[in-house]
Amino acid sequence: MDAHPRTTLPLQSPVRAEQLDRPPSGVARQVSRVAAWARLEHELRSIAVDLLGPNESDDLPAACADWVAATTQAAISGVCEAALDGLVQALDSLLINVPHDVGRRLDEARVRHDAGLT
Repeated sequence: MDAHPRTTLPLQSPVRAEQLDRPPSGVARQVSRVAAWARLEHELRSIAVDLLGPNESDDLPAACADWVAATTQAAISGVCEAALDGLVQALDSLLINVPHDVGRRLDEARVRHDAGLT
């Protein structure tokens, strides 16, 4: 008997801004600009390789390599979407109560950064 039984939980996608018929938040609009998806996907792929071990297509039969690649990509995409949605929602909920001076300084820093001054 396994000392650590596995529990399978259903994956639930967080509710997205577009599903609520409201415009995306300022944080949500930044996801594309900062290439968040690509950056997170790259890190998750590196972690997946560490977890699965190197599985170069030269080491595996073609059908096996294809299955590993497709399965890994599906896992990465699902985690990436859920993680970014969760991060945006968490930041949005925390920024609702941002102190005025902190919000102003964040805006000023963003403007400086966008102007190439930082």
